[in-house]
Amino acid sequence: MIVNPVPKPETWNIPDKIRHRIILPWEKKRLTGRPKKSMIPSAGEFRKQKLCSNCGGKGHNKRSCPNPSCSTSKLLKKTRACSVCKQGHNRLKCPNKAPDTNSNDTDDELIDC
Repeated sequence: MIVNPVPKPETWNIPDKIRHRIILPWEKKRLTGRPKKSMIPSAGEFRKQKLCSNCGGKGHNKRSCPNPSCSTSKLLKKTRACSVCKQGHNRLKCPNKAPDTNSNDTDDELIDC
């Protein structure tokens, strides 16, 4: 593919029947989808260093953390205990269920306002 240079607009040969027309540039349509966040920092700006949410170190994230021993908090979160008897099941399946104080077992009359 060969691209030839274009001469100055003053030297263009434009026919008289279209010389008086005003040609506006087309409207730029927004592209679909989420816009990219690829701002190029200026010479004086520096990119913010990553902070690891696992150990708090700089320059890496949780996935590439050199301290895998810090991730034991995940295991602790998975082994939660029942709020009633502190065993390894949840409150709804507890055999030692305490009477629920929030339930409305009484027959209250409805009052129309």
